[in-house]
Amino acid sequence: METSRSEHAPRTALNHETPSPGRPAVSVREVPSFSDRAKEVDGVPPGTERENALRELAQQWTGAEPEDAERWAAGLQDPAERQSALEHVCLKLSDRDSREAVAVAGRHELGGALTEALAARWAAADFPAAAAWVQTLPQDETREGLLARVAISQAAVDPAEAATLIAEDLQPGGVQEEAAMAVLHQWLGQDAPAARAWVDQFPESEFKTRAEEEVSRASSDDVPR
Repeated sequence: METSRSEHAPRTALNHETPSPGRPAVSVREVPSFSDRAKEVDGVPPGTERENALRELAQQWTGAEPEDAERWAAGLQDPAERQSALEHVCLKLSDRDSREAVAVAGRHELGGALTEALAARWAAADFPAAAAWVQTLPQDETREGLLARVAISQAAVDPAEAATLIAEDLQPGGVQEEAAMAVLHQWLGQDAPAARAWVDQFPESEFKTRAEEEVSRASSDDVPR
């Protein structure tokens, strides 16, 4: 029966070749467990070397054993190191499980900037899932910021879909307007006529005037000189 191996158990690197007569037997080299490496890193003095060691350990441990990596990072005594290690855990985890990455960020209250970055990465990989997750959040500034980041990320692939999200799910105001301008800028670079048609649908306002000026600038930049 196959047995599971604890992260505390030492791992070994083996060469399974049978030594031929006259050749020395290959030695067995133990590979430190992640827990052992954490102890080694703990002894590194403050500075760039320690920061790099913490980052590498967080990324590699998360790649192999994400739950153990999260527990280790959350247990670091220095607040700045704890924040940094948890951020690296979340970013690495987002490579394979964006939903869990944002959950870890929320559990440890790592801040809106990280969560927005994770949401944008999620949207780049799976826009419908990322948008659906954000739409389940309470109506507040955090949700607005996340929706904006998800929409802007999607604009690189499908600006029309991003525009729909902005129009239907963001509340009128500064966040919606800035997100719309970011999407418009990308859309003009991909399909200027469709972007202009979108702006034509805006209600008459100072914001529409601003958007029309952006369209005009883009058009003049396209004119050969």
